[in-house]
Amino acid sequence: MIKKKNYFSDKWYSQLLNQKNQIEKFGIDSNFKWSHDPRQFFISQARYKFVSKVLAGEKKVLEIGAADGFNSRIVSNEVKNLELSDNEEHFRDSYLNYINKKWKKKIFYSRFYKKKIFKKIFCNLYA
Repeated sequence: MIKKKNYFSDKWYSQLLNQKNQIEKFGIDSNFKWSHDPRQFFISQARYKFVSKVLAGEKKVLEIGAADGFNSRIVSNEVKNLELSDNEEHFRDSYLNYINKKWKKKIFYSRFYKKKIFKKIFCNLYA
């Protein structure tokens, strides 16, 4: 029988609070969605979940318009190498300052991706 982890036990929470790098922070884009329209926040995560299943097993993937990169970790769990790109400098700075080291990927401005070869490229924007 598989023993399920009780995420609400006092012991688990106390361990989490003692490990400061385990508490995740939103970037500016994700924080805006969460604060102003939580439904849009979860819709965005659902889109990334779909893309992660489509790209599962790919070796080299580029995301264009990654914003703060918060949702990109969903895709990074399914692909071997994910690189992020965005034109907006404030999103790049948000990514570099707030993302947990565990999830950090290479991010660059979109004008530099012309020099690289990717098997798959995706853009997960919403209107």
